[in-house]
Amino acid sequence: MVRHLNSAFAVAAAVTALLLTESARAEVVIEQWGPDDRCSHPRTLKVSALEEGNPPKSWRIDIDLSALPRGVKVYRASLLAQREPLDGRDERVLVNVDIRPTGAARPLRLEGPWFASFDMTETVRKWAKDPRGPHQLLVKAFPGWRPGQTYLEIAYEGKAGKVPPQ
Repeated sequence: MVRHLNSAFAVAAAVTALLLTESARAEVVIEQWGPDDRCSHPRTLKVSALEEGNPPKSWRIDIDLSALPRGVKVYRASLLAQREPLDGRDERVLVNVDIRPTGAARPLRLEGPWFASFDMTETVRKWAKDPRGPHQLLVKAFPGWRPGQTYLEIAYEGKAGKVPPQ
């Protein structure tokens, strides 16, 4: 009987330890930084024209990452950018989209399988070391781009902030 109680106690202690470990583990948080209230961090992504024209020839995107914890572990970051529909007869479909972090030699890579976003994982990992910034992207070419429908989505290790009622 004592042996049975000891093994039951050992099982209970193991389960309790497992539950405590699970609750202390960090979560994967996915949040969006963007120009409007439809994202987790509203009004944290601002687009400015750098060259005149209709539409402008180039733009700058300023991103305020001050809400991102300093040194956070970033799993993935994507720049979601929409543009107006272009058909095969439009010469603008032949123009390569060129969005790059300020000072970078190469543009961001498109992410498959839909090719509707750009991989910013390494860039955001660098920026996470100092979330205060400045954090800027240059848009050198993006025919039909809709700047007001551009968002940065970051998946990182942390605790979810504004969780809706469950």
